[in-house]
Amino acid sequence: MPQGRGRELWHHAVIAGVVAITILLFEVVLIKQHEHWLRALGCVIAFAIVFVLIYVGDSFWEAHLERRAIRLPTGGNVDAYWLDVISDGLAEGSLLGGSIVRIKSFSGEFQFDGLSYMLGGNGSRKWGDFKGDGSPRARSFIVYDYEGQEGGKQDHFGTGYYNFGGLDEAGDATTFTGAFLSSLEKPYRKVEGTKVPKTQLNVLGTLSIPKQKELLLNHLKPHLDAHPEGQPKL
Repeated sequence: MPQGRGRELWHHAVIAGVVAITILLFEVVLIKQHEHWLRALGCVIAFAIVFVLIYVGDSFWEAHLERRAIRLPTGGNVDAYWLDVISDGLAEGSLLGGSIVRIKSFSGEFQFDGLSYMLGGNGSRKWGDFKGDGSPRARSFIVYDYEGQEGGKQDHFGTGYYNFGGLDEAGDATTFTGAFLSSLEKPYRKVEGTKVPKTQLNVLGTLSIPKQKELLLNHLKPHLDAHPEGQPKL
């Protein structure tokens, strides 16, 4: 099985092959049909079948071929949703906000994406989103780079690390600590996170955006209660 970039190219080659073969087979059948409406209907059916085949094949590829989770030597499998609290690394106890992040491992590296909820001046609250990638280090660390937006318009980027711990019975981490450098104001930031239980996930093993926001606000509520700006709204 090819690795890394070679595996990705092989993946797309298989998809292209499925498309080409399916269309060719339908063309052979439809060439005998003189009715234009039958040919049009046949084309629609062909593309519908191709779409279904690609969707099913892509899901299988991710679940069984590409999707081999990395196990950190002393952190175990960290592929999950995580909730964290973000504080100013230079001002003890200064809350900046929090985030919910989904970590996934692919072909020897980690990829992640998530939502953030940050406190601003004058009591403002900003939703944001981010994504990045990283690699394992030492025995329980991931180092990463990321980029994202706050408030739908303020771009930012940075680099940081997670250090996983709090192992469960399976030897997988349930908590992390870490820090990162951001291009925004108050650039040195600390994080403390906890894993989202699998019982919160839907049948597909994911979380909808509204559910992610709900979980994040509930996670931050004890910290936000200490601030006089009032409670956030979805």
